[in-house]
Amino acid sequence: MPPSEPWREASAPPARSALRGAALLLASGLLAATAFHQAALGYWRDRAPARPPAALAGDPLIRVTEHDAMFEGDGSPQNRPAPLPRRIIAEAARAALRLSPLNPAAMRQLGMTASANADPQAALPWLAASQDMSRRDLLTQIALVNAEVARGDLPAVLLHYDRALRVSQAAGPALYPSLARALPQQDVQAELLRYAGSPWFMPFLADQLRSDRDIGDISGFIRHLRPALSDADRDKLAALMLIRLLRAGRFAEAATWLARTQPRLAPGLGQIAVTSLTMDTRLGDLAWRFPPAEGIDLTRDASGALAVSADPGRRATFAERLTLLPSGAYAFELHLAPVSGTAAAELSVNLACKGSGGETVVARFTSSPAEAASVWRGRFAIDAACPAQHWSILAGSPSLRSPAALLITSMELARNPR
Repeated sequence: MPPSEPWREASAPPARSALRGAALLLASGLLAATAFHQAALGYWRDRAPARPPAALAGDPLIRVTEHDAMFEGDGSPQNRPAPLPRRIIAEAARAALRLSPLNPAAMRQLGMTASANADPQAALPWLAASQDMSRRDLLTQIALVNAEVARGDLPAVLLHYDRALRVSQAAGPALYPSLARALPQQDVQAELLRYAGSPWFMPFLADQLRSDRDIGDISGFIRHLRPALSDADRDKLAALMLIRLLRAGRFAEAATWLARTQPRLAPGLGQIAVTSLTMDTRLGDLAWRFPPAEGIDLTRDASGALAVSADPGRRATFAERLTLLPSGAYAFELHLAPVSGTAAAELSVNLACKGSGGETVVARFTSSPAEAASVWRGRFAIDAACPAQHWSILAGSPSLRSPAALLITSMELARNPR
């Protein structure tokens, strides 16, 4: 008997071995394809694709994500892509819930289709379920805002505004306008006070104060709000409210507001000298501003003296501000000094009334190069028709060939001088 060859007994016939290898290869290929398919599904399910791959387009969860892309930040349908029938959206949502029972977007979409078929309150059970699944679904919170508005439940409306804006402050531009329209209402203001510590609250209020929207008189609301704010936020809102009043031409209210909210700054209203007080940016346009002007250079030293120089042939405004001087007679005093080694610049201080009819010049004080070392004195009067005064200071070089400079050592203003 020939010697045993155990390896031959253990080996499969060549044909059987080839089949087994092909099966393993096919199985590994199927596993790889399945893994790829699942990875692709995960990728597209998390996005709002315009055109997912054809092989994945029928996946219910991808369809739910696509349908979400049809809604804008405020929850209203867009025209792009074209709105789908509610039946199609609802079918996809139900199919998605069979695959993923805790999918908040699918649950919300069922609610939104239900509300579209009846009234917004019909959505509440679905939306409540969606919120139970996730409080970080932005469109669910927006849909709950709309549903609670229809029900007239103000605390619930603001609760969902708060949750939506905590999920995404980027949604603010879409959500702010509707909230701003309700801001003048006393009951809305009272409820909003509860959210003074929310991260979106200050950006919202600042946005309203900076805007040109008619938000009514909310100065009382801001005053009631102030105790709940930090010092920095109080100063910020006080300054924004002051700027808004000035921009609206409500000058008497602006003076009253400043006295109530920033009493340490109020003395600056009657001062014309350039000091840290009269340059405080919290005063808005009531502070000295130094707009950049081509060909004009300005420096200020610790004493408040202004050194201004002008390139050849240049003349421009380099300083301006508003004052809210009460009616009366005033004396203005301007102290000038030359700059060594440089020709003297021309200087002009213009004072104009700002009223309902625009600006009217009240006084103009000018200095010539010959008066570089001098004290310029003048008088003017303010009446009730001049609630705010616009000051502007211009400098220029009288020569087209050489620069000029001048030093303003001080400016003084006195009311009812003798």
